[in-house]
Amino acid sequence: MKKLAGAFAGAFAVRQLVQFGNEAMQIADSLGKTAEAVGVGVEFLQKYQFAAQQAGVETEKFNKALKFFSKGIGEATQGKGLAKEAFEDLGISIFDAGGNTKKTEKLFLEFFTALEKVGAQSRKSALLAGAFGAKVGIDMANLIKDGTASMQELAEAATGIFTEETIKDAERFNDTMNILRREVLVPIQSLLIGINSDFLDLLSSLGVQGVVEKSAIS
Repeated sequence: MKKLAGAFAGAFAVRQLVQFGNEAMQIADSLGKTAEAVGVGVEFLQKYQFAAQQAGVETEKFNKALKFFSKGIGEATQGKGLAKEAFEDLGISIFDAGGNTKKTEKLFLEFFTALEKVGAQSRKSALLAGAFGAKVGIDMANLIKDGTASMQELAEAATGIFTEETIKDAERFNDTMNILRREVLVPIQSLLIGINSDFLDLLSSLGVQGVVEKSAIS
């Protein structure tokens, strides 16, 4: 009996471990795709997601704000958009000395460093809305409620960070598995559907109409 209980416990442990691994893989893959969408490194994204969480900003809101910010930078390079006005108001150049667009991560930090010096709350709110969007921009002020330096220290204190290499491995694994599912599982599913259809046709030919109709309804 003890051996049987031990076997069940072992099987359960293995199942939990596999499930945990799959969840970690999905999280890593999602982080990679989000970081790519907003134009920042995965480690930067995770660190500032942590800082945002500690400041009371939900991860989903933070991601949306960062995506809006990245889009605004792109519009600013074309000489348009609310983000362009916000950068100009704060005296921030989106271009470096070589005329290249600064990285999103750098502009993110420059923005908050400059914003910290703004005194009027109404002006600060308008700048946040222009850079991060009207819906979530105001919440982003919580990131520097104790100062920009404190925000950066909090971000650097984040633990459990997936590395760039780990993220790439997770993305590659999930992409490969998706391809395999389509190449292997879909043909099998199609075959099973065909077999079921043939079986129903056979039942129909034998006059088992009730079974066929009930199957069709269900």
